[in-house]
Amino acid sequence: MLKSPPIFKLISPRTVEFYVFKIYEKLKIRNRCE
Repeated sequence: MLKSPPIFKLISPRTVEFYVFKIYEKLKIRNRCE
């Protein structure tokens, strides 16, 4: 499923950074709660 290159070409680096940032924020919140 992840082998198709067109999908990666459609996703812009900024979008990837945006999702990475969101995931990072979620992990931050989890660490605070524990």
